[in-house]
Amino acid sequence: MKKNNEKRAGAERLFDAVTEIDHDLVDGSRPGKTGKTAAKTKKRLIAALVAAAVALGAVAGIALRETRSQGAEKPDPAETGSLTPPEERDRFNPFVVSAEYPVYETYDENRDFAVLRAGAVDDSTRNALVALAKICLTNVEDDSAVVSPASVYVALGILSDCSAGETRDQLTSLLGSDDADEIHAQVAALWDSFYLEGDESKSVVVSSLWLNNVMEYDTDFINSLSENYRASVFSGEFGSEEYDGQLKKWLIEQTKGLLADQTEEEHFDETTDFAVLTTLYRKEAWKMRFADYTWEAPFHGLHWEENCIFMGQEDEYSFVSGADFESVGVPLEDGSAVWFVLPNKGKTTDDVIRSSELWNCIESWGKSPDARITTRGRVNVPKFDVKSKTDLIPALRELGVTAIFQEDKADFTPLLGNGNHKDYVQLFENYSRIKIDESGIEATSGTLFDGGTLGVMPEVYLDRPFVFIMTNPAGLPLFAGVVNQIG
Repeated sequence: MKKNNEKRAGAERLFDAVTEIDHDLVDGSRPGKTGKTAAKTKKRLIAALVAAAVALGAVAGIALRETRSQGAEKPDPAETGSLTPPEERDRFNPFVVSAEYPVYETYDENRDFAVLRAGAVDDSTRNALVALAKICLTNVEDDSAVVSPASVYVALGILSDCSAGETRDQLTSLLGSDDADEIHAQVAALWDSFYLEGDESKSVVVSSLWLNNVMEYDTDFINSLSENYRASVFSGEFGSEEYDGQLKKWLIEQTKGLLADQTEEEHFDETTDFAVLTTLYRKEAWKMRFADYTWEAPFHGLHWEENCIFMGQEDEYSFVSGADFESVGVPLEDGSAVWFVLPNKGKTTDDVIRSSELWNCIESWGKSPDARITTRGRVNVPKFDVKSKTDLIPALRELGVTAIFQEDKADFTPLLGNGNHKDYVQLFENYSRIKIDESGIEATSGTLFDGGTLGVMPEVYLDRPFVFIMTNPAGLPLFAGVVNQIG
């Protein structure tokens, strides 16, 4: 008993040394019971909870010459390691790493760099984003469904680094490359192409890794993971009220409270070894604010008809008609846009989502900004606030990612380094919320395609189930969704 108390005291002293760096950030990471065995033969892994959110405004300011910390600094082992015995230090690691974000001098510098970096995102990554959107948004029978392909892609990248063997092969096949350095380069380019920050608007992907403080991890590997994915790393006692509280606080901060209700019941299971969470937050204003005039009219939903508030605007838009749809791209202040896509009569939102014609239009628009054509026309959009929770496991299985969900096949030895641990993914979810009103979007940035229609002024009236796709100026999808009902 005395020996255990001494170990406990050592752990407490180490924790206190760490928390001097930033008490608020690591509050809730305090070490728990040290008597737990670190080598359970069966453990479940809550590997990825992907949260996605959004908002409304305009973009400004940020230079790669500087970085700013997103949390506490990592403790210096030379200063903290001597506070606990080596045998305790090996298996008990209160560990906090803070992601570093770029700082730009001006908004124009930030925007120009984001556009430049979008050009470094290759077709395999674009195809992976589209594949994720397609698979998650077909066969939607609920009132609405929203997913963030970008945040899911980053989470899958982190998991690919943490995995080996067949587990890694399946993940890298979906991501588009079996070379770790190439995946890192693609994630970095994708991250940079979405990152815009200013007083009135924001677009950022935030990643985090959550560790069990009684497990042994490769700290050099964790540091490289944090660097390659701009991920913050936390450590605590899974299943404890304190660690759950830290998780919820982090989610609320990163998503500006938009997902508070959806994630209220989420918590860490005590048998979890590690968890990966990514969020994507977007705030931007329309380039041309919708008119203050609004009216009430019926929306002919999938399940029932309901009255809702519509808003309309006449301006220069990109109108594109396809075999299965008609669409319009509504520009945002930063050069992005939101595609609103209405299925043709006799067609469904599934037909639209599966349409290669639609995705090719978006890709062409993103790759050829000088060739974009706009036509004066009218858009009538219902004001809406939709949110959804998507179980990604069936979608990933259909895309060929199966090993991570099987206890006898999942392999996370690069992170855990101990073959005794039989970890597998128990939970992989995406939470999203999109708000649209006269001022702008509370969601992610969107894109539209060029194209024109001659003759009568074109008009799109979204009074029945429709699809929306938000991309950055390069046509890379941040969010995509299906709206079957407004209320």
